[in-house]
Amino acid sequence: MRAFITLNPNFQEQMKKSISNSKSSPFITSDLDPDKKPPTLELLQTFSRRQWESVLEKLFGGQDVVAYEGVIELFETTGLMERIEGTGLVISSTGYKYLFKDPFSQIW
Repeated sequence: MRAFITLNPNFQEQMKKSISNSKSSPFITSDLDPDKKPPTLELLQTFSRRQWESVLEKLFGGQDVVAYEGVIELFETTGLMERIEGTGLVISSTGYKYLFKDPFSQIW
């Protein structure tokens, strides 16, 4: 008998949206210029770190960071942010705990 994994319905729906999204990144800005040669490992690491830092900055309430609505929806769905009447979207206690985790734990 084969065992199957059952995903949380919210996670499953977000995964479907993520996989079917034609946009390459959830963030609008990019530090990479179009180029014919492949980027170096250092450039990829720097780019990845900046992108991840922008995710955390948006979570922390950074107004200068532009993120797609899907990212904001993900923050709300996972409980990292919450809407408070009169204040708007703010980081939750779960979000603060998330910020103190190491980057590898945050991503996975």
